[in-house]
Amino acid sequence: MLQELATLIALGIQLLIIVVSIFMIRYSSYGSRNYRTPSERTYPDPLAAEYRELQELRERVNKAEAAAAQRLKSRGERKPSKLEPI
Repeated sequence: MLQELATLIALGIQLLIIVVSIFMIRYSSYGSRNYRTPSERTYPDPLAAEYRELQELRERVNKAEAAAAQRLKSRGERKPSKLEPI
């Protein structure tokens, strides 16, 4: 009888710890944000949203150009000039 009571108390304490942990995570700053993925930004001004999209597109183009230049360099080919068609 005493052993059953001790087991029930231990289970109750474990359950209480789990519930408190869930509430601490849920209502803390860690629980409100997923740190693994970037959050989407919302821009109230449509012009600001378009400008940000343009900046992101520019960054992608720059990365693609750098990767293409690196591939050409690794093959030993010369980089095409701005006036030559690709």
